[in-house]
Amino acid sequence: MLEKIGLLGGVLIIVADTPYAWNAFKRKTKPHRTTWFIIALINAINLANQHASGAKSSLLFFIGATIITFIVFLSSLYNGT
Repeated sequence: MLEKIGLLGGVLIIVADTPYAWNAFKRKTKPHRTTWFIIALINAINLANQHASGAKSSLLFFIGATIITFIVFLSSLYNGT
């Protein structure tokens, strides 16, 4: 049951941030490079912390959050401020 909730959280975070990432890629919005780098770094640290503590269910949420924030960060390098 907890694995399903973790998977659902990971999918929801990707689905929620995908429109922003897509708009950044299409140059409709200009994400700030520093902000998105810091958010992506914090998500990566949280992911490493969850992994080191032996988490299984909540790990999926942080995997999703880290992936989508790094995608937005990479798009900010292309078309950000």
